[in-house]
Amino acid sequence: MQGGQLERSKQGHDDVGRTSIEVGVRVEAEEILSGRRTHTSSAYLVFVALDERGQPRPVPGLVPETDVERHRQAEAKIRREHRLATAEAIRRRRDQLEA
Repeated sequence: MQGGQLERSKQGHDDVGRTSIEVGVRVEAEEILSGRRTHTSSAYLVFVALDERGQPRPVPGLVPETDVERHRQAEAKIRREHRLATAEAIRRRRDQLEA
């Protein structure tokens, strides 16, 4: 971001798991005088719902209503599969190093 620019962000709930939710965030810089927007960054954030003991708790499901929402949900499920596979590969690698 530079002087004379505003930060704008958009977010949307992409998918809900049993105890978690993925939120997609897009950040743009907007030039105040011209209104021109430039995409600066995007991220997918995963939040886990916790109960009063700090344990994961179930969350309500998400039912996509539009083609865009269905597309975003399908992509979120792919990202989840990749996160889980990566975490497992890292665990296996660490176990090999400790053996």
